[in-house]
Parts: sequence; C-alpha cells; structure tokens
Amino acid sequence: MKSFRNKLLPLAVILLSLISCSNDYGLMESAGETWLSGLCVAVPYEGRPYVLQMDKGDKIVASGDPESNVKIGSRYSVYYSLIKPKQEDEVREAEIARMIPVTTIPLTYPDSAKTSSAQGDPIEITKAFWLGGDFINVEFNFKISDSQIKHSLKLYYTSFDEENKELKLDFVHLANGDQPEQDLPAIVSFPLKSIHEFNQADTILIRVMQKNREGENHYSFYGLKGGFIKDLR
Repeated sequence: MKSFRNKLLPLAVILLSLISCSNDYGLMESAGETWLSGLCVAVPYEGRPYVLQMDKGDKIVASGDPESNVKIGSRYSVYYSLIKPKQEDEVREAEIARMIPVTTIPLTYPDSAKTSSAQGDPIEITKAFWLGGDFINVEFNFKISDSQIKHSLKLYYTSFDEENKELKLDFVHLANGDQPEQDLPAIVSFPLKSIHEFNQADTILIRVMQKNREGENHYSFYGLKGGFIKDLR
C-alpha cells in the first residue's frame, strides 16, 4: 500500500497537519477497473491489525501486507479498487492506491456561559459541510506564503436555541500573520461525539468568514440537518 502526503508540507497546522484531499469523492475509471474514493476510520477487527470502516458502511482491508503506520481510531481519505466487487464477505479486500491522514478537531466550548465571538482569517469552502462517518466534514482552501508559519483551525460553540432547536457554530481559521499568496486545499472532520447538542438540534448553522467576488471579507452560514446557506454582508 502506498501513502502520499501533500508536497507543500511541512506546513504545520494545529493537530499535526492538514492534508490535501485533492480530488472529488467519486468514481475513477482506469485500465478497466473501478476506482473509488472516500473517507474512513481505522477500526479493530478480529484476526486483523485493523480494517477501514468507510463512511458509507463498507469495511475494506488492503490486499497483501497492511500499512504499518495506520492507527486505530484515526481518519483517512482512501483511493481504492475492490478486488472482488461481488463478494459477500463482511470485509472486502481492496487494492489501495492512496491513503491520506485526515485531521479531526473536536468542538471547542467556551470556559463560561459567554458565547463565542471568535474572529479569524478568510478561507474558501470548496465542498460544503456534510455528515458522514459520525463526523461533520468540510473541504476548503486557505492561502499561505510561508510554510514555517503555523495556521490554526477551530470549530467553536456559539449558542443553542432550545426552543427552536437551533445550534450555531463558528468555523475559524487563523493565519497568524501569514500572507495570502498560494492556495492550499485541505479537509477536516469534526467528531459528532464532541458536539453535545447534536442529537437535540433540528438545525445546525456554521458561520465561516470568506471573500466575496469583490475580494471583501464577509460571513456565510452553512446549514446542516435542514439548515440553509446564507451570506452575511
């Protein structure tokens, strides 16, 4: 099995590093084979060092020797081809061409009853927030110029309206003085187990600072569980 990391590293980002996920999560055709891609978590399995639990429910394992640096509970973006697509086994063997670590960040709650008013630097959402594999996931671009400057990402709790069952969160990127010159694509996942109000909420709104067409900073709200997308000028 081959593992690949983004060539722009070592850009240090909070919780190790953000890894580019590169292409869309869909089908790829190559030499008559069907190649799949998606997000997964490494989970324990009897008789094996681990299997990869895909967000869509399938369990796969690499043919041949398993990758030695895979950690149970860690999240990965995987590009793979099933060796026996029609087999009925619970765990399906696959040729894995690429396996990229995905950063996971728990929700940050305030130390007191005060709501979050976190300010940050703009990012570009390229694939809006979606639910998968017991995570909230998002793909985005952020700009860098100096790979030695550490960028930070946080998902902050803002408020929970118990009457309307509406949870508000802030997705904050801090460039820490780095200049916006070169795009770096990334993906991050937020574990649902860290979001105490998730099961109570009918709507989740996530606020993000982005650039509008005129290059001005503005906030956008992205909705989950029946929410909506709205730009705030």
